[in-house]
Amino acid sequence: EIRTTRNPLFLKLLQNLLISIPPTWLTYFTDDLITLVYEMWNTEQLLDVLGVVSALAAALNNQFAPFLPQCITLLLDCLFSSRSTRPDICLKVLESILALRHISNDYLFLIIPEIIQTASRSLTPEETRIDALDTLRIIIQSCDCQSYSAEIVRCIKSCIQMQGKLREIALQVLYSLQVSLGKKFGLFQNIFNRILDKDENYRSLINVSISTGKFSSFEFINTSEKLRNSAFVSIPQPTDSQIQSIQHKIEREKQQRELYKILINNLKRRRRKVCAVSIAKNHA
Repeated sequence: EIRTTRNPLFLKLLQNLLISIPPTWLTYFTDDLITLVYEMWNTEQLLDVLGVVSALAAALNNQFAPFLPQCITLLLDCLFSSRSTRPDICLKVLESILALRHISNDYLFLIIPEIIQTASRSLTPEETRIDALDTLRIIIQSCDCQSYSAEIVRCIKSCIQMQGKLREIALQVLYSLQVSLGKKFGLFQNIFNRILDKDENYRSLINVSISTGKFSSFEFINTSEKLRNSAFVSIPQPTDSQIQSIQHKIEREKQQRELYKILINNLKRRRRKVCAVSIAKNHA
């Protein structure tokens, strides 16, 4: 029905279904679901399709790995093309990337630079920059990002010059990087010492070591794994009246398709009959 009607409500229903059934059941339908995602990627339902990707990746975890190459490419292309104009799509893309982060370490060299570029770019809407920074924080807290430390530091430095929420989230990225690197953060310490000489949180993390540093050990570090504290389960549940309305619409469309088939068949039969009469007259 999703392919036939392309109704976003069915995509939301699918998204809710993916997070509520056992992952072992999903393995029987994974190929079909991924094919559906590819088919609908460039449609007006992209926002809901991205929600399906997030839910599917979170549910399947490592079993999603065979689809990573093409999926990561689609997500990053979408982030690149949407970051100036569509904060809603960018949020869904970033949520999908986070859902994939535990199985996509081999693709961090593609993912992290694109997120950094989105967060650093002045033409990007502020809410998308904030979401990109928060995504970076979560990735730092759950993946080994040491190889990208210099790029992350440059991103942080440019963002903490701003005011408000953007600076606040940038500081969270900095604190997370300090804990993640431990004493190795000393390489970058001089960059921030003057800027953050009065930031007690920053100064308290200067001597933290990797062996003892845990993100949850510091109350001022945000350790939420959700952007904007969002969760897949927060998707609005369709009402019974909405579902019934769609069912009626589907039935009407089915009837119309059946009538169309009958009409076409009648026209074909009539055409064959006319041809037969014509041939008989010519023979006569």
